[in-house]
Amino acid sequence: MSMQNTQQNTNTPSPSSPPPRIHKGVKIDDSILERTLIPYKRKKTIYLKEAYAEYVINDPDSEPENTARYSVKGSFSIPESCYIDDTGHFNAVEFNICYNQLMYISFAYTIDKGLISAFDLSLEEYYHKQLSNVYITHLESHYKHVINPRNFHGVFKINKAKKRQGLIMVDTDIEFSDDGNGLAYGNVGVVIV
Repeated sequence: MSMQNTQQNTNTPSPSSPPPRIHKGVKIDDSILERTLIPYKRKKTIYLKEAYAEYVINDPDSEPENTARYSVKGSFSIPESCYIDDTGHFNAVEFNICYNQLMYISFAYTIDKGLISAFDLSLEEYYHKQLSNVYITHLESHYKHVINPRNFHGVFKINKAKKRQGLIMVDTDIEFSDDGNGLAYGNVGVVIV
């Protein structure tokens, strides 16, 4: 996945707000990937190989509680299943594992860069909460065409993030595809307590 970091203004801002800044293809630093994916290392289930962020800061089209439209694209490879003999295709368990890895990375990057105000904790606080205090509240997944698990891509999007009564509630979309016509997608709700 080869993307370049570019910045450009595309919308005319109101006089009272700064112009939107668009960032495309910002490679997420390997140190964030390595630190965030530590829980998967011992089990040899690190499937996410690299990730790139795309976001618009000061976006007039975003929700009032969000200051950014935000997505992360990742490249994945699953050499062999961690729980069953090789099925030859991407399945529901792998969907969830890959979603989690891209979600954890996305949240870490968002917190590190201060992109979304609802994520008002430090990176170290987040890492402390990562396994024990991040919950999937609902997961809906759809499988349209078989995905080759050896080489595929994922796009994680934060639709909405808000903080209420100490909880960070996040609505997300996910899509996985390969270089053929493989496709799976879903909507996932997450809460950080």
